[in-house]
Amino acid sequence: MIVSAVAAAELVALIAVGVLVLGKGWFQHAQASATGRGTTHHAVTTQATKRAAPAAKPKPHPAAPATPMLSRGQTSLLVLNGNGQDGAAGAEARVLREHGYTVQAVGNAKRNDYAASMVMYRPGLQREGLRLARDLSIPIVSALDGIQPSQLKGAKLLLIVGK
Repeated sequence: MIVSAVAAAELVALIAVGVLVLGKGWFQHAQASATGRGTTHHAVTTQATKRAAPAAKPKPHPAAPATPMLSRGQTSLLVLNGNGQDGAAGAEARVLREHGYTVQAVGNAKRNDYAASMVMYRPGLQREGLRLARDLSIPIVSALDGIQPSQLKGAKLLLIVGK
């Protein structure tokens, strides 16, 4: 019985962590769908958010992130469609070019069920990955996971466009 109780507690903790990590992307998608903006990754403000904002406590300013070593123009990107919607990667590539990034290539991810967009970076390019995520309001940033640098077609960062 003790083992069952410990296992149940671990399960609840894992579910809570999963909701915290993945929930933001799900809520952004639901909010974008409700407002009819499709897959836009820029922050959307609702009336409820506007009303709730004055009641919130002021947050301390976070420390300024470390300055990226490469300019946006020197930071080449591979943009992959991970949501299955035709043209999603191409549309995001246009936004990235407007931000000054160089888009090396556009294509489809191996899966098309990504719940949220994510940025992955080559070793040593974490600062550039964080800047890209900040530019597009994407909460998920990580080192290359399951992808070899040779698969990036010469790009320094990978953006997978989710729902």
